[in-house]
Amino acid sequence: MHLNLSYLGFSGLSPEISHLSNLVSLDLSRNRGAEFAWDGFDSLVQNLTNLQKLHLSGISISSVFPDSLLNRSSLISLDLSLSGLHGRFPDNDIHLPKLELLSLWENSNLNGNFPRFKP
Repeated sequence: MHLNLSYLGFSGLSPEISHLSNLVSLDLSRNRGAEFAWDGFDSLVQNLTNLQKLHLSGISISSVFPDSLLNRSSLISLDLSLSGLHGRFPDNDIHLPKLELLSLWENSNLNGNFPRFKP
C-alpha cells in the first residue's frame, strides 16, 4: 500500500498512520507547519515494518537522527531533508542494505561523522 499526502497543506500528523502496517511507501513531504510530537516519529516508524520509501522532507522532526531508522532492512528511499534534525549523527553502524537514496540536506545543525553502512 502506498500513501502520498505530500503538498496538502495540513499541519497535524495523525498517529493512526502508524496502524497501516502494510504500508510500503509513505510521503508526507512539504506540508509546511506539520511536525511530530517528541515521541511521534518513533511511534510512527516502529509499526511500519514493511516501509520501503519514507519521504518526510519539510516535516519538522526536530530531534537527533532517529535511532528507529538505523536498522530498517526494507528501506530503499529515505528523505529527511529540511526536517530540523540536530545534534550528533549516531556513531553506531547503520544496517540499511537496500538503501538507494538518502537525503539529509538542509539539516544544518546535524553534525559528526557519517557512520559506516553495513551490507
